[in-house]
Amino acid sequence: MFSFFKKNKPKTNPIFRPEDQEINLEYLSELKTMIEGFDLTVDDQDNITSVLISFIKNQPGFVLQIAPGYVLYRCILYENKPQSFNDIIYPPKQFAKLNRANREGIQVFYAACNRTAALFEIGAKIGDTIAIGKWVFERSVKLANAGYSKINFSPKREIPMWGKFDDTSFNLEIRAFVMDYIAEKFSQQINQSSPYLYKLTVGIAEAIMRKEHIKGIIYPTIKLAGLNDNIVLKKSVIDSGELKFINVEWIKIIDIVGDTFVCDISDFAKEFGRDRFLYWKGGPGEWNTIGSPGWYFDHDEGGWDIVRDASGAIIEKS
Repeated sequence: MFSFFKKNKPKTNPIFRPEDQEINLEYLSELKTMIEGFDLTVDDQDNITSVLISFIKNQPGFVLQIAPGYVLYRCILYENKPQSFNDIIYPPKQFAKLNRANREGIQVFYAACNRTAALFEIGAKIGDTIAIGKWVFERSVKLANAGYSKINFSPKREIPMWGKFDDTSFNLEIRAFVMDYIAEKFSQQINQSSPYLYKLTVGIAEAIMRKEHIKGIIYPTIKLAGLNDNIVLKKSVIDSGELKFINVEWIKIIDIVGDTFVCDISDFAKEFGRDRFLYWKGGPGEWNTIGSPGWYFDHDEGGWDIVRDASGAIIEKS
C-alpha cells in the first residue's frame, strides 16, 4: 500500500489547527461538522477543498498500481458522428462542465472499465447515438480510490480488495471514519437540478489528486450500485501517451433490456491522421482471425461480443 496523504507545509488559514495537531476523532469530527455546514450554493470552492485536504491529511489512502494493458471505455453522446480525435478525448475547456471530479473549465478524462458501465454513466437512452472509445494503459500508473465502502455496494458484489482495511499500522477507527465519509459523499447521486452538490465531490477529488504522482481516481459506478468501476484521469495521462487509443465505435441504442444494451454498430475507426481527423471505415469493423488458429467468440465483462485467440488474448477489430 502507498500513502498519498502526507504532511504539507503549515496552513496559513486560521480555521485550521497547527501542523502538529494530533489527528483524533474529536478533531476529525470538528472538520466533518465544518464540511457539513457549508452552504454549497454560495460557498467558495477553494475553501471547501482546503477543509477536505485537512480532513484527509495524514490518513493512509488506497493507491492502486494499474498495470499496462488495463482497458477503459469512454462514451460520448453526439447527434452526428465525430470527425476529430479531439472529439473523443477530454472536452475542450469551453465545454468542460462542472462534474464529479472537476470544476467548470477543467479538463479531465472520464471513463469506465467496460462499455455497459460507461453507457449507464452517461444515461444512454433508446435512440441515442454514441461514440464509444476503447483505450488501454501503455504504462503503469497510480490511481487513488474513493467510494469503496459498504454503503455503495449491493449484495451482488463484494467490496474490492483495495477498499478493505488490511494495514494495521494505522488507527482503523480513524481510517474508517474518514474513508467512509469520503465514500458516502463522493459517490452520492447528483441530479441536474442540484449541480452545486458537485462542489463537495470536486473538493474531494482535488484533495486526493493534488499529488503529482496520483494520476486519477477509480470509484464505483454510481448508476449500477457499485457493480462496475469508473475512472477519472488527469488530462496529462492522455497527453503523455500513458493511455493509448485503440479504436472508437459509432453506435445507436436500439433497445435496453434490464442491464443490457441492444446496439447497432454502424461505423468503426482505429486511426487518425496528423490533422487529428478520424479514419472511419464505413462499417462496424471485422475481426482478423487469419493466422490465429483456435480463435473463438466470447463476451467481455459488459456482455459485449469479442473474439479471442487460442491463448485467450482478445483479437482487436481491424
